[in-house]
Amino acid sequence: MKKLLSLPFIIIFMIASVFPTIAIASDTDPDSELELQQAIGLALENSTSLKLYDEKIVIAERNYNKALSDSKNAVGKNWESSEERIALKKTEILVPLQKLNELDELKWQKQNEERNIKLNVMTKFFRLQQKENQIELQKKNIEQAISELEMQKVKVKNGLAAESTLLSMEISVDNAQTALSKLENERSAMIMELNAMIGYELDKNTQISKQEIPFEVFEIDDISELIMENCSNGYSIRQLETKRMLTEKERDIYRNYSFNVRPDEIDDLEVTLHKLEYDIRDAKISMERSIRADYNNILNSLDTVRINKLSYEKAVMQKEISDKRFTLGMINKIDMDKVSLACDQALMTYNNSLIDYYLAVESFNFHYMANDR
Repeated sequence: MKKLLSLPFIIIFMIASVFPTIAIASDTDPDSELELQQAIGLALENSTSLKLYDEKIVIAERNYNKALSDSKNAVGKNWESSEERIALKKTEILVPLQKLNELDELKWQKQNEERNIKLNVMTKFFRLQQKENQIELQKKNIEQAISELEMQKVKVKNGLAAESTLLSMEISVDNAQTALSKLENERSAMIMELNAMIGYELDKNTQISKQEIPFEVFEIDDISELIMENCSNGYSIRQLETKRMLTEKERDIYRNYSFNVRPDEIDDLEVTLHKLEYDIRDAKISMERSIRADYNNILNSLDTVRINKLSYEKAVMQKEISDKRFTLGMINKIDMDKVSLACDQALMTYNNSLIDYYLAVESFNFHYMANDR
């Protein structure tokens, strides 16, 4: 598995002349912008779930140490019935393994929660940046619509156009302003969600800094190898295999230390083992399906990036031609602005596809490429 740099460019989400930098305030400086890594650090620091995991881990460690002590005390202890003998063997052999598994599971869950928080903050951060870009472009759309409306009013005044043509243009301006209000409300909701994660006041007008992301094409040398690795070492599957091992040990305790020929518990445990075998098989199938589907999504996202890049490059060429035609007096400013706005739209579409691709790769790494995934 590897990452290869295949496109000779760096993702720069906003060009300053087109999309202004988003500003977000910090608690210490109302004029400062929130950096991505700062947001991640704040989210980790303010996570109640991580604090709860720390408390649970302390308790689980205490329970595990007690289980080890009880296991030593159970060795060679007298018993008077089959039930007592089995209970002692469980205390000696099974319970320490169960408590150790509970401790390991909590540690993994905490680590997984940390990675999940980082991914969630990153996603919210860049989705907010996307929304800000949409707002800036919508403002340009409104300016363009108003300019066209004013030009049409002049034509109507000079008898070059019917007055009835103004109505549809006025409706277009109103619709554009309504769309802008909707985008701004969506941005406010996104800021509130980010504030909740990083420990800010919910109504704080948090502003984020512009981000630049190196663009690298994500490639997997052998997806079958990755699937096999996840099916062998993926945590969800390892947990099922651990449960199977613990169930086998409990069954063997009943087999080896019961006075009865075949206690009923053995049959129940055998049924559980059969179910676990099916669960493990289904989990591996589900893992393979998820990896292949998510990787295909990355490949499709990369195709979208390349298509949008070509569209943007074409729009830049058209803008250059339009600018020259305006300089030569061949077109008016409104027509030139239309072409410029189309170029801005192409840039935003391209940048959005870059963000989508980056987040898809980060999500894939989170689920399938991380240690102890």
